[in-house]
Amino acid sequence: MGVGLIRSALSLGALSIAVASAWCVTGCNCDPGKDPQAAEEGGARGEGGTTPVASGGGEGGFAAGFSVGGGDSGSCYDDPGAEVVCVPGESADCYDGVPGTLDVGLCHSGLSHCNHYGAGWVACQDELLPRPDDCTNPTEWICDGMPVTCNALESVEFANGHALAAVADDSGGSRRVYRSYDSFHVERLDPMNTPLWALDVPVTSSDQFPYVVAAGEEDSTIIAGVVDGTMELGGSEEQGTFAFLIKLDATGQPIWWRKIDVPLVDNFAAVSVYAMATDAAGNIWVAGALDGTLTVDDATLTTSQNAFVLRADPDGTARWIASPEDKPGSAWFLSVAIDGDGNVYAGGVDNSTPPWSCNGTEATLVSFDPNGALRWSRESSGKLVDASVSSIVIDTSGVYTTGIINVDTSTAIDLGGGPIGGTDYVAKYSLDGEHLWSHGSTDSETNWLTGGHLALDPQGRLLWGTSGYNYHVRVYGADGQLLWDRAIETGTKVDDQGNAAIFVDCSLSSTTILSDGRVVLAGCAQKWVDFGGGHLASPDGGQGYFATLSP
Repeated sequence: MGVGLIRSALSLGALSIAVASAWCVTGCNCDPGKDPQAAEEGGARGEGGTTPVASGGGEGGFAAGFSVGGGDSGSCYDDPGAEVVCVPGESADCYDGVPGTLDVGLCHSGLSHCNHYGAGWVACQDELLPRPDDCTNPTEWICDGMPVTCNALESVEFANGHALAAVADDSGGSRRVYRSYDSFHVERLDPMNTPLWALDVPVTSSDQFPYVVAAGEEDSTIIAGVVDGTMELGGSEEQGTFAFLIKLDATGQPIWWRKIDVPLVDNFAAVSVYAMATDAAGNIWVAGALDGTLTVDDATLTTSQNAFVLRADPDGTARWIASPEDKPGSAWFLSVAIDGDGNVYAGGVDNSTPPWSCNGTEATLVSFDPNGALRWSRESSGKLVDASVSSIVIDTSGVYTTGIINVDTSTAIDLGGGPIGGTDYVAKYSLDGEHLWSHGSTDSETNWLTGGHLALDPQGRLLWGTSGYNYHVRVYGADGQLLWDRAIETGTKVDDQGNAAIFVDCSLSSTTILSDGRVVLAGCAQKWVDFGGGHLASPDGGQGYFATLSP
């Protein structure tokens, strides 16, 4: 422990404490006028502390300057003629935490002031200090740069499946969706992770399309996706190749569901759904990729291998479908978010820069106004990269994005602030599209579809789950300062020659933060996953998981 006082602008020059007696300060049980020797009789002086407070008692000695150790004081002596060490009433910042934790995470200094005679400093007030790691009662004051080093507070593992997403709701609980080979499963949990309801939707599809979920108004749940085969819901079965949009009430019962005809290319669906967002009024935005003409109610869009966003009312009626400018090559949106004014922000992949076989893809970020008109667009620059925007979150300070740079760490992209290298990145833009900051990482193997995943916690900090098979969970401040970083290790299957057999869709698939700050991760492990407390075993068929971590 070291001296933690941070002096204000007012100073007294070369001052020192006289160690012949202990000073009486506010809050000390003292008897003014008692002989100073009484303080020494209370016990030897304590080991040097970190607040500007003088007291007797305890084994040790005075700390340098104006800080002394603690201990049980027998008495103290307020002597008007004592040596002055500070100006009465003077204020100063102070901090009792371990050196190196000040202004890390949520920990910050407090305030102390000089006592009546200028003989010492009172105890530090209103400081926030680190607390010990406690997995049974996790703390949100993580101020050593590292999260709690224990296993997940709660985890759910299931064989032959993939956890697709977990999303927080306004009640402090969450929604979860995962798929298996013959169905997808949706459930709602309360803040204690107790299931409130669960719904299994049988699906037989020739392709494993992603499904997306969002929390709607009045505790409703919205689900969207594409099926090439059959799907059962509410006692009826639909067949063919189609997109769907489902709304469930607070108890998990269907309010409505829509089957949406989609264009076909070579008998396969020419529409993919990768992301969805909702607002407090229950409006719905779905984002993905389209090749051909999509018509939903009075909204129609014709485009060639391009990204799209569909806006629907709370009852599922489509308002508009919009896309970026048609260009050669192809583009698709992997993420979508809405600001408080109804503006739309969508991010994904664009490989329209020729020659398409050489230049790879660019990360694209596009904003539409509430009526679907294009506001602005931003694209990364760089050669021989496979860049993307895989996740977007928004607050009043700006737009946060993450995505892929490239699988080759020797390459770099420019998002507007200069070249950054690595396998993936996190960046922040203003709501008008101005680049504010960006960071790259080199965590592990990656691909554009898994990408990274973002969430914002109740204090406005950014949670970044990077992509790859051994990935990291990092937390940044709004200014881009790294607050903590934790590695999550997973086992990788190998082929007969001992080479890693990588499953491109088996990785972290979403991150979210509950209202109390707990972190929920969803994804798939090929063999095992370790959240800090040992391996969670996985069957040969792969393992989906949801894991809840402390703040």
